[in-house]
Amino acid sequence: MDGDHQRDKPSPAELRRSERILRADQIAPRGLTKASAAAYCGCSKDAFNTWVKKGLVPEAIPGTQRWDRKAIDWYLDRASGLPTGEAASSDPLAEWLVSERKAGR
Repeated sequence: MDGDHQRDKPSPAELRRSERILRADQIAPRGLTKASAAAYCGCSKDAFNTWVKKGLVPEAIPGTQRWDRKAIDWYLDRASGLPTGEAASSDPLAEWLVSERKAGR
């Protein structure tokens, strides 16, 4: 397990390559290659493969070698404990005010 954790950090060469990939994409594509998806997540391709196996990020779009950027966001939001679905699109301030009122504060 420690080996996986250490490999989550990309090497300097991988970071430079990731930065070049991200800069080259003037229009943020929705369908990402594995290298671009890993760069988007800030990890190496090996770590990205591990994240896919652990369910932290989705599998490739069926029948393709591409990952959906919005699906990656959704998976990472869920893994981070952030609201997904309708709750994610509502007004956070309004949600907080409602929760404060319910708590009697």
